[in-house]
Amino acid sequence: MEISGIHLISFSPCGHTLEYGRQIAFTFGQCIPQAGYEEANVTPLAAQDKKQFFSPANLVLLCAPVYGGRVPLPAVARFANLTARETPAVILVTYGNRAFDDALLELTAIAKNQGFLPVGAAACVAEHTLAADCASGRPNEADVESARNFAREIAGILASDAFRGQPGLQVPGNPDLRPYTPTPLPQQVNSNCVLCGQCWTNCPTGAIRPGFPGEVDSSACIACMGCINICPAGARIPGQEFLAAVQDRIRPLCMTPRKNEYFTI
Repeated sequence: MEISGIHLISFSPCGHTLEYGRQIAFTFGQCIPQAGYEEANVTPLAAQDKKQFFSPANLVLLCAPVYGGRVPLPAVARFANLTARETPAVILVTYGNRAFDDALLELTAIAKNQGFLPVGAAACVAEHTLAADCASGRPNEADVESARNFAREIAGILASDAFRGQPGLQVPGNPDLRPYTPTPLPQQVNSNCVLCGQCWTNCPTGAIRPGFPGEVDSSACIACMGCINICPAGARIPGQEFLAAVQDRIRPLCMTPRKNEYFTI
C-alpha cells in the first residue's frame, strides 16, 4: 500500500529527541515524496488529551527520550491516546550515552498495543540533559547521517510492502521492565524572570503553577530540564548540589562514546 502521510509524534522536553526525529522524517519525505507531512509535539501537558487515529496508509514515527532506562511516564500516557490500524511505525528513543535499557522495548510494545506495526527502531545517543559533557555535541554529523541511512532502509522495506507478512520487530530489553522512579529537580527562579509563561506552558506534567514560576510541585516534576532549557531569560537555575551528585554518579558510566543502534523487521 502506498504511504500517503508521514507523522512525527514526539515527546521531547529539551529538543534532542525531536532533532533526531526530524532528520529521520525529512529523509522519509525525500524517499516518499508523494506523502504529506505532519508533526505533533506531545510534550506539553495541554497535549495529554490529544487523540489521533492512523490508517494503514500512514507512516508514524514515535519518539521519546530515555529516563532511568524507561520511557517517561507522561510520554507513555500521551502515546496511549494514539490508535492505529495496521499502521507502519518507526520507534525512536534517545539516551545520554549510558544505556537505553528497556526503553526501546517498552515503546515498541506500546506501539504494538495501540495497533501499530513497528518496522524499525532506533536507539540514538544525544547530549545528556543533566550532564552536558556526557555525549556533548551529539547528535553530530555522523549521527545524523546514520539516522538518515536508517530511514532510507526503512523506506525500502515499506516500498516492498513485504513487512506485513514478516514476524514482529525484535528489539533488546527486559519485558519485566526495570523500576522507574522519577526524581524531582531542585530549582530556583531569579529576578531575570519576565513571566513569559514558557516554563509552565511547556512543562509535561503541569508541575509549575501558572503565573507563579517559582512554585514547583516536586511530586510531579520528572527532572526533564525542559523548563530550564526553554527559559528565554535564563531565570531558572537548577540545584547545583543535585546536579553535581547526579553527574558524579553517571559520568563514569557515560564517558565512553557509544554508537547509535538500529533495528529493522
